[in-house]
Amino acid sequence: MTAEHAKVPKPRVQLVIGVIRRGEEVLLVRESLGVNGEVLWSLPGGGVEDGELMNEALRRELREETGLLVGNPVRTAFLMHIDSERHPSAVAVAFEVDAWRGDLAPTDGEIERAAFFPLPEALKLLG
Repeated sequence: MTAEHAKVPKPRVQLVIGVIRRGEEVLLVRESLGVNGEVLWSLPGGGVEDGELMNEALRRELREETGLLVGNPVRTAFLMHIDSERHPSAVAVAFEVDAWRGDLAPTDGEIERAAFFPLPEALKLLG
């Protein structure tokens, strides 16, 4: 096989998601996520940049999307493989975060709002 016929691997996208609870509430952010640009509620998080560790990306993304300063994640909540047009063969890792401080004040222009919701309501909003 010649070099010109060799397959060039596509970079794998890595996403981090934060699960932040306050008692029986969970933190969600409202942003444009839908296929047609619909504004939806989601768990906060985003992409891991080249050379960035997942815990570093998680702290950065949560600070940008929520305004909160968070510690290192304490547990992996779930892992997903996503295969969509927007994120072909992406790996998303959700981490539980127990230590955080600050006020909700998103600085990411794509985030409309960040708020805590009781778990049953949060699940409906995520549905």
